[in-house]
Amino acid sequence: MTTSFGFDFKATAAGEVIAVDQSGAPISAALYSVTLDSDEGGTLTFSVAPLLSDYSEIYVVGDPALTQPSDFDNAGPSFNPAALTKALDRAAARDLKQQREIDRGFKVPFGESGFMVPRADDRANAFLSFGPDGNPVMSSGTGADAGLRGDLGAAADPGKGAALVWYVPPEAAAIGRPSSAKLGDFVDARDWGARFDWNGVMGTDNYGPIMTAIAVAKLRGGLPVMLPEGVGYLSQAIVNVASASYYSLTPVVSLVGRGANTVLTRNIITPVDITNEAACRASAAIVWAASNGIIDQLTIRDSGAGIVFTESPTAPVNPPTTSVTMGRSRALWIKGCGVGAITFAPLNFYYNWFDAFHIMECQIGIALDWHPNSPYVGAVANCNRNRYSGRISRCWVALWNKAGGTNHFDIDIEGCSGPTPGTAPSGNRYAMPSGLPGGLAVAGAVINGAKSNLNFYRGVYENNDFDIYNEGLQNSFVGDFDAAKCTFVKAPWRFVIPEQSITTTGNDSAVTSLTATPHLNTKTYQGVVVPALTHYQLADRGRELVSTSFGDKHFMANGKTHRRIVDCGAFTSGQAKVIAVQSGVSSDDYMSDSVGILSGRLVGFVTGAGQAIAAKFDILYLRATNRSTTRVFLFNQVNGQATGSGTGGSSNPFTLAATANGTDARIIDLTVTAPALAFDRVILFIDEAQAKDKDL
Repeated sequence: MTTSFGFDFKATAAGEVIAVDQSGAPISAALYSVTLDSDEGGTLTFSVAPLLSDYSEIYVVGDPALTQPSDFDNAGPSFNPAALTKALDRAAARDLKQQREIDRGFKVPFGESGFMVPRADDRANAFLSFGPDGNPVMSSGTGADAGLRGDLGAAADPGKGAALVWYVPPEAAAIGRPSSAKLGDFVDARDWGARFDWNGVMGTDNYGPIMTAIAVAKLRGGLPVMLPEGVGYLSQAIVNVASASYYSLTPVVSLVGRGANTVLTRNIITPVDITNEAACRASAAIVWAASNGIIDQLTIRDSGAGIVFTESPTAPVNPPTTSVTMGRSRALWIKGCGVGAITFAPLNFYYNWFDAFHIMECQIGIALDWHPNSPYVGAVANCNRNRYSGRISRCWVALWNKAGGTNHFDIDIEGCSGPTPGTAPSGNRYAMPSGLPGGLAVAGAVINGAKSNLNFYRGVYENNDFDIYNEGLQNSFVGDFDAAKCTFVKAPWRFVIPEQSITTTGNDSAVTSLTATPHLNTKTYQGVVVPALTHYQLADRGRELVSTSFGDKHFMANGKTHRRIVDCGAFTSGQAKVIAVQSGVSSDDYMSDSVGILSGRLVGFVTGAGQAIAAKFDILYLRATNRSTTRVFLFNQVNGQATGSGTGGSSNPFTLAATANGTDARIIDLTVTAPALAFDRVILFIDEAQAKDKDL
């Protein structure tokens, strides 16, 4: 065992040599003695050999006092070389001691300024670390994991928390960011107390947390609000109000969930009166009065209304001033609500997209109406140009369009039918809604109201008690419908179905009784071939009807035609009927002077004679103002021409007269008077074209 340790540095006294342990702490001088050599160096000897368990390392170091004990007089023998050398040796020993301590201290690179550690009360029970700027900060704990967790949780200090952890995507060339910046890409409702823990009886009320998250997201420039998985109960509707324009593209808060696993519920299982805007808002899961916003990947169930699009409920005015435009609602599941999604169009409701939704087992799937205080109530403007694409099933009424125009509904609708007509569809808890038009008392697909014009419906309709009930003007229906389940109080602009016919309730009906594919030129009825209609195409008629002038207005047709077949039913001898036919003016011409051209042929099939009598007519229709019933003029009528072999001769012509409809400026009343013969069926074949105000 070693007890003696030599050293080679200079010491002026044995008391200036000490032993220190591995941490630099002095070892008790009672455990050893020091002997100096005559010149320099010496030996430090332990009386008992030190144990490795006590000291892993032992150092012998100089420890001179930081004083000057030498005193030199200016006379006498005290000033001599030996005394001076001893004093200088002691000074050198002090320098060595100090350098030893300096070498063990913090150093910053050359050119940088030094720093100060925090005050003692900040350093207490903490350890030194460095913030993003490189300056020292004190961290709680002893440097172990518990202290690190404390720093990561110090949200109030911008230099701690997520700022201490960087996120770097694993892909090549990725650029890292502090996690605090990464997490600031969105607002998570859980950060404000949202807990989606509803068990059907009790759970957290998420109204306040989500509304706070929306407010924070607005302050941060319109960030999306993320909703967690689970079922989130709401005591009140989430309300998002924002003023924006589709021209300015102002960012607006969006609600984003995690698909079918993010569920919002009001726990309301009673239906709601869809004519009462306030009641719908009060029972809704979401009230949306914002443009440019997104509702994405959510499920809504058990609410009076799933989503209500309406005037701002926080600052309502009369008439409304809110515009809800350019919104996106996508990947939504809505189940078991009084009404899945309802619009009370305020000032403007247009250019919104509803995509990839499934609405099921609601009393009413989708409803569109005007806000009760809207200045446009009863008009056909500003609840329009919206697009819907999705699926609706097992509702009493899948889609009720009460007052919307030029909207596009590309929706598959199925299962809106009970075990027997008038009973609830499968899985539907609700009773039949009240106020259905036309005495409807069964479940079904689409009700298009009298104020809903120029809409387009497409889709596959299956297993519904009724497919279409239409009261509006110039609506188009193209899809897999069952004609026997379609009722047209007003004629559609287009009705295209695979090899079927339809029944109607009014004189302005469309395709009926003819079961050939629509738009063929040649059709057969009771063995009689109806003449082909190709010569009524504009390209074959020259320019006399498609280019004309009225005063300072010049009109030229754009070459578009649309063919319709109108069934006028049976005629008794000499009977006259007024057939309301739609003009050739398109929806985009309603705001300007325009001309419609109706060219057509009437064919009447004489009862029991196997004979057809025909007449052709041309109507030039000038429409001078928007929504006016007084400034409509008809020109160039050619009536009563019997044509074709075996048609009965010119002695038995039909008489036709056209007048403007007194109620609707888009309708022409065509009075058809039969000759002194009875007819099984009279059919009109009409080609429509349009012309706009253009400079020649």
